[in-house]
Amino acid sequence: MQIRITLVMFLRKIREFHRPNIVSRDNIWIRKIQYKEPEYKNLSIQSSIFMYFTVTAIIAIALISLIMFQRFTNSLNATIIEENSGIIGQLGESIDSYLRNSMKISDSIYYNVIKNTDISG
Repeated sequence: MQIRITLVMFLRKIREFHRPNIVSRDNIWIRKIQYKEPEYKNLSIQSSIFMYFTVTAIIAIALISLIMFQRFTNSLNATIIEENSGIIGQLGESIDSYLRNSMKISDSIYYNVIKNTDISG
């Protein structure tokens, strides 16, 4: 009987050793409830001021970056539209010039054919 009680006590000690956050009470395992003070409450005034300024600066930088990105994107889109319109206009002028030159060549060939034919006869 004594050996069995010693063995049970030994097994309980092993369980407690492997579970340091758990306490045995009347064969019911109960977790310890530990309240831990948040770390930000233990900061010095200098550290808290530094933290607040840092967070404020990061938020300001993020907002400015987003606004500048949006403006840059809008400006870039407007520039792309203007450049594409210019390229399309130049292409239209080039095609018109090509067609006018082709018509001039055609007219001169037609004129030479008419000039070489004998109308009187």
